[in-house]
Amino acid sequence: MKNGEIISLEQLYKMLHISKRKAAWILQNGIISCEIRNSLTHKYSIRKEDVLAYIARSEREKRKEIPVGIFNAKKTNNPRRTESQCSDCGGYFDDTYYKLRGNERARFKEMLEDLLSAVLDTLTVDEVVERTGYSRKTILRYVQRKYIYAVNIMGKYYISKQSIINYLATDKAFKNTQKSEWHINLIAKYRQC
Repeated sequence: MKNGEIISLEQLYKMLHISKRKAAWILQNGIISCEIRNSLTHKYSIRKEDVLAYIARSEREKRKEIPVGIFNAKKTNNPRRTESQCSDCGGYFDDTYYKLRGNERARFKEMLEDLLSAVLDTLTVDEVVERTGYSRKTILRYVQRKYIYAVNIMGKYYISKQSIINYLATDKAFKNTQKSEWHINLIAKYRQC
């Protein structure tokens, strides 16, 4: 981390007038860059200039980066609660054993794009099942929950390849405890790079 004034998580959430949970989420998802240490106290080391750059962004930009409603205490029926255009099918992401941080997400997407370069841009559900190893029921559930986007034409779903890539590169996909064998192998291959 470059030299400059370093602030803590507590100072960050007070500066931004947000909850501690929301501040931690912003840091964990790379919206404000920081150094995350394996420590119980002082886990985050944040440069003040990065925070000031975030504050200088427009409110519209900030809203696009953070999924709507995930920090509300009340339950909501808002379907946008579990999706976010900017975070590529986001939602509330719990801490997991392994998370993509900073440039890792872009590198993982590049690896997926290379891997699926020979695949057509639009796939049927059966083709997605064949490529990813997930069951038909799981893929349809992902479509229903809008984790991946599909178009229904005459009773048949067509899914964009980019939507699948975007979903597989989210923390939600990484925290999934019932991954397909293909997905497990893909993550293992990425971690070895």
